[in-house]
Amino acid sequence: MSRYLRQLHAVLERGLANGYPLRGGTAGPAVLRSAQRSFRSCASSNVDHKSAVQTDIDSSRSKVIVSRVMGPDDTQMYGMVHGGVVMQLLEEAGTILTTQYCNTNGQAGGKGGGGEKVVTVSGCIESASLMKSMFVGEVVEVHAEVAFTSKHSIQVNVEVFAKNIVKGDAPRLTSKAKIWYVAMTSGKEKRLVEVPKMICSDPKVEEEGQRTYEALKALRDKVIRPRLDTRPLAPEDLKDVPRDPERESVNYSRAMTRHAIHPSHCWPGETYLRGGMAMKWMDEAGALSASLHSAHACFTVGVDTTMFLRKLKLGGMLVSTSKPIFVSGRSMDILITGDELSLHPGIGILYQRAVEAVYTFVAPDEKGRARELPPLKLKTDEEKRLFEERKELYEKKMKERK
Repeated sequence: MSRYLRQLHAVLERGLANGYPLRGGTAGPAVLRSAQRSFRSCASSNVDHKSAVQTDIDSSRSKVIVSRVMGPDDTQMYGMVHGGVVMQLLEEAGTILTTQYCNTNGQAGGKGGGGEKVVTVSGCIESASLMKSMFVGEVVEVHAEVAFTSKHSIQVNVEVFAKNIVKGDAPRLTSKAKIWYVAMTSGKEKRLVEVPKMICSDPKVEEEGQRTYEALKALRDKVIRPRLDTRPLAPEDLKDVPRDPERESVNYSRAMTRHAIHPSHCWPGETYLRGGMAMKWMDEAGALSASLHSAHACFTVGVDTTMFLRKLKLGGMLVSTSKPIFVSGRSMDILITGDELSLHPGIGILYQRAVEAVYTFVAPDEKGRARELPPLKLKTDEEKRLFEERKELYEKKMKERK
């Protein structure tokens, strides 16, 4: 077991994660039965990615479950678990699984490996749906399973189940996500490593995973990365977002939050921000924009493709900027960008784009039903373009549901 995993195991055993009881480990028989109902069946084989290392994958190591009690710190003022906390649970369970998977299936520090220790970081949130609420005192179980692997990345299916153990309720599915992780060496000198290959028993599932991987890679390389820049911090970067006085316009609902990155926000032994923590902070910024537009409290119901473009380093700051880009009758899409402010000795403070995401929010009424939302007032060509793009995607999703 790597030093990273030993530290993580110690934290889990002590139950100190986030100040509430937390228990993690390899899935047992009951978990595997649930996973079989929830995920597509996959099988492993002794195939690697053009390397000399043969993999011998134990299927039990491609699944994991993490349990946790929801406490007051996890909720908003209405007593329901914060959407950002749910995203954090999804992402962290996947990180535990993929790190375990790489280190115990013949790669790097695992058996047959070269002795290097491997950690994984979030590369992309392909999709996430928050379907039902969770409440204080409930026990959540996060089920994660490896679904597909490429040369350097792993796709994970994650589902969250909640239950009230006092009432004896049956677990209910509340959230699910598809998340991609990238494997790299631990320590100061990071470099990508090949991951153990998993082949799905159904060729169609394998083909679908490959198509998704190629599409996300193209989106990252051709659309997002060309827009990235690294530049010195400018005075306007720290100013409040200029606000349009006209209600229901895009700039009226713009919002910005800033969070310093401390050791408690990083994985044990590492010096970069946990992906789940970044998603939680960005969710807070998105909720501000959604509430400004609707004039009501808003809740997260989904996340579209989220691209992590670089690791956010310890000691830096994540600046999350959000704005509405599409409003349907009862839901709204909020574009959130996360920029890193980092100190480079002898150079100064640099400003870098680190992550981009689109979160979907609704504004429930007193009976818990989504309210009708005011239309978005579009003023610029860029606002109109983004609106039409999201409208096309929204209509496509509606057709697929039918």
